[in-house]
Amino acid sequence: MIKNTHKERMLMYGAILAPSLIVSSGKAITPALPSMMKSFPNVPITMFDMISTVQQLSALITLFLSIWIARKISMKKTIGIGIFITAVCGIMPAFSHSFMFILLSRFAWGIGLGLLNSLAIDAINIFFRHRENLRIRMSGYRTAMEPLGQCVLDILMGLLVMINWQVSFLAYGLIFIILIYFWKCFPSTNNEAIKRNHKTPSISILLPTRYIVRMVNVVLGLFVLMIFIVMANASVFVEVPNLMHYLHLGTPGTAGVIIGLNTIFAFFANASFGRIFSYLHRYTIVMGIIMITLGTFVESISANVWMLTLGAILSGMAFPMFGTYSYALVGKVIPVRYETAAIAFLITGSNIGSFLVPIGIHYFGIFLNPTTSLVGIIRHAFLVMSIISLILVITMTAYQAYVKVVHNRVPRMGN
Repeated sequence: MIKNTHKERMLMYGAILAPSLIVSSGKAITPALPSMMKSFPNVPITMFDMISTVQQLSALITLFLSIWIARKISMKKTIGIGIFITAVCGIMPAFSHSFMFILLSRFAWGIGLGLLNSLAIDAINIFFRHRENLRIRMSGYRTAMEPLGQCVLDILMGLLVMINWQVSFLAYGLIFIILIYFWKCFPSTNNEAIKRNHKTPSISILLPTRYIVRMVNVVLGLFVLMIFIVMANASVFVEVPNLMHYLHLGTPGTAGVIIGLNTIFAFFANASFGRIFSYLHRYTIVMGIIMITLGTFVESISANVWMLTLGAILSGMAFPMFGTYSYALVGKVIPVRYETAAIAFLITGSNIGSFLVPIGIHYFGIFLNPTTSLVGIIRHAFLVMSIISLILVITMTAYQAYVKVVHNRVPRMGN
């Protein structure tokens, strides 16, 4: 459904992109974590860090159910409910001193996220299915919306946390503004449009076994890589405030600014993905992993705010190259009727990666040198992730020769 006037089209395009502003905003609470930790001294650090990651687990509950729900009550209503849940549950911690209540509110926040996450991608496929160039551009803009929304909340929460950590959660009230705009300008959809986009063709097309194996290998490989890359990237949001706190390198507000810079550079990397891809082509994914390698290594040896900032920026630029390319690759390699399921599978990998951050930091941190020092654990964890990333870079570069045919099927996306 395309509006008639330029203004109406722009408003509609904005409403289609608006839900993606919320997708990564769960990480925005990290500037408040050091202050919150003082209020809950008896809560183990690994459990405490789950406040910023538990929503990724609950999002899995509704991620695959969202399409079925949208068929029943419409895409617009399903996404609208998801936005409303994230807005309400986002501000709930501002009114409670109970750790369990806060943890449960974050879990409920993830349920809303699961309702809107895959549909935010699906909406572009539905409304721009027959306008390929516009669909590609909108997909790039959609990915850029995630760090943009996170950046705004990072900065706002970093400022509000200087009052106290509970007030900082009021920043999630901005989601109500997104909800109002979305509900007013998002085009109405009928259930048949959604069903047509996801139905299985009546005539089965037999694919060669070798092609099916290749598809499965690509999706599974990207799924595993997605878990690790997201975990490494999300570790910056969870652990940089902790490093700054225990090394006395700055205030919670400074941590918010660093994380904000991470998301700003991620936004520009997403917005420039077409140009980056035109230069790097199939090596774009390798460059993303290189950025993670450098970012985690710098974080592991950081001794001042500037090094922490550099590591955060490098990590922030990594995921757009990896994630956006991965979704583009799936869109070309996987048949249309399986594309949504494959994308949901990758989103699941992303959620698992975010959820595993506290566990991964702990076990990576004690892998090289068992220690009881929290700073030592964090530094060792970043170093181990850097080593793993370096191994992946070498492996992926060597593997390019074997997947060249698959990668060449991804279109060259210019600006």
